[in-house]
Amino acid sequence: NEILFYVPLSINKIENTFLLFKLDKMKEMNTRIRTLYFLVGFIIIVIALFHLIVGILLHLIIIRPIKILSKKSNEISSGDLSARVKIKRKDEIGQLGNAFNDMASSIQEKIVELDTQNKKMLLELKMAREVQRSIYPVIRKTEKFDIAIYHRPLIEVSGDYHDIIP
Repeated sequence: NEILFYVPLSINKIENTFLLFKLDKMKEMNTRIRTLYFLVGFIIIVIALFHLIVGILLHLIIIRPIKILSKKSNEISSGDLSARVKIKRKDEIGQLGNAFNDMASSIQEKIVELDTQNKKMLLELKMAREVQRSIYPVIRKTEKFDIAIYHRPLIEVSGDYHDIIP
């Protein structure tokens, strides 16, 4: 029931030095091994739980807000200009969300402004077309000349081109 361990040492040039460990019973050794296995298992479980908690925190703090930003940017690119993110944080991700909302508002304002300008321009072009049509004279038939007027605008108005063909 005894186990002896001999460990040779070399201390300060003294030869034939060794350490002797004596375990009286195998039962004590089995108890120590079980304790060691328990500690190793406990440490593995603690490390796994730590990794799980860190993964969940990273998901909540970084990944989820970025997924929200990505989803809202896809909504804007598909035409929904009213899409906004709701991230109420004061860190960099919150600043990114605020910048996203500011850009979305700016884009929406610019598109409304462009639509207004486009409608105004189309109205002015239609008015120019009517003015251009009204400029052409009424054609009277004569014995000496064949006169014709042809007006075909590209979209709304056209350039002036006159020619005399003998």
